[in-house]
Amino acid sequence: DLAGMMQKLSPAGAQVKNIPNPRNEKSENELEVINQNFRSFGWDPVLLDDGKAQELVDTIVKHKDRLVTNNLNPSSFWGKKQQDACKEVDPAKAPAM
Repeated sequence: DLAGMMQKLSPAGAQVKNIPNPRNEKSENELEVINQNFRSFGWDPVLLDDGKAQELVDTIVKHKDRLVTNNLNPSSFWGKKQQDACKEVDPAKAPAM
């Protein structure tokens, strides 16, 4: 969802490249997060909507000369299986374990 939002807002026409999960976990979980305790202390969460996402994209574009694209790929894996799966998608981008 987040990657699709960023792709939609990209002024350069960025494309999302899906890679296998580098962690050893289910793709979906049933964790229900309840943040009422934080809200009771006055915390009001800021949710990522199109407006906030656009602010993020604008900041990235403004500072694009400082962006290190090698840092966008996963650099740690649960094991060789996950590392190899990422290499299959883009061998040049998968770091050594």
